[in-house]
Amino acid sequence: MIEETVNLGKVCEILDTLRKPITKKFRKQGQYPYYGATGIVDYVNDYIFDETLVLIGEDGAKWDKGDQTAFIVSGKYWVNNHAHVIRPFKDKLNQKFLVYYLNSIDLKPWVTGLTVPKLNQEKLKSIPIPLPSIEEQENIVAKLDEAFIEIDKNINNRKKNYDEFSLLKLSILKKMFDGPKIELGNLYEITSSKRVFKSEWKEKGVPFYRAREIVKLANNKPFKNPIYISEDMYDLYSKKYDAPKEGDILITGVGTLGITYLVKKNDRFYFKDGNIIWLKKKDTNINSNYIESVFKSPFVRAQITNSIGATVGTLTIQKAKKLSIPYPSLESQNKIMNKIDNFFSYAYDYEKNILKNINNYITLKSSLVKNCFESKSA
Repeated sequence: MIEETVNLGKVCEILDTLRKPITKKFRKQGQYPYYGATGIVDYVNDYIFDETLVLIGEDGAKWDKGDQTAFIVSGKYWVNNHAHVIRPFKDKLNQKFLVYYLNSIDLKPWVTGLTVPKLNQEKLKSIPIPLPSIEEQENIVAKLDEAFIEIDKNINNRKKNYDEFSLLKLSILKKMFDGPKIELGNLYEITSSKRVFKSEWKEKGVPFYRAREIVKLANNKPFKNPIYISEDMYDLYSKKYDAPKEGDILITGVGTLGITYLVKKNDRFYFKDGNIIWLKKKDTNINSNYIESVFKSPFVRAQITNSIGATVGTLTIQKAKKLSIPYPSLESQNKIMNKIDNFFSYAYDYEKNILKNINNYITLKSSLVKNCFESKSA
């Protein structure tokens, strides 16, 4: 029976003054885990702590019910300033009991800050914790541990199935795109748009896309705070400099690189110069749907990464022209697209079911924890 509820700060020692951030350029690689708000972010050559403690995300974490905001760490390790370091009083609070409880409730009411949300130390100390006897806490932990063994086993099996299927998809794509290659510049006129200045943006008119909007379009996600250019400006640029037409492809050249959008029949928009690479079809033996799929393949993704030396950089027009593209006959391209459409329709449903199963198991875990604490509170 839960006899009392106390604020977290009354039953824990908070060791935040001992933690210490190390910027990446000053970290010396080693064997000791370097923890942040959500877990291990690196390994370093020294440690601060050498005991089993509880870490709770201060900023950069998730605080919803069911999120793993709190977690136990042990051995020798270093902690940066994005996670609170907690040592529960052994005669008052079981570490696992605390972790189970904190992860079973919504912690957002104690999170402050709009721009940079943060669970600061003062708010952390004020979180009310149910406090049954140590024996009852241990019983709750034992029951949850036992229940979670089978659930976690099922979750891990589903994750394994998902990973194995992802590898199968990659191997199928690789086989589909085997064959003769050609540089992209031989298939498309590769260019950009006429520059539009920020002062020319409008609140209404014809949509104006930057790289971030292309990423949203590619993923069928809504825009936040869309921007426009005037109808007159769009008409002028369309006549003088041309505008994207059906079958053209737009590729992000900054931010998340190499994301493609295939221009549809009734699309009417303009886009930012430099940020987006424009493929104008000049070869009639090209299925643009096929080219768009090629850009999603590991074959081209690897080229984009290697061409800039990292995943953060710029994909220029010149680099895009040099990309090597599998170039079978138009008939073969069409056949490949039919296979891709059929396979990925099945793949989407299969992966969706796996993720749904995983989420159901996670929900079950949260429900078990909630019921366990509620029954003890009754």
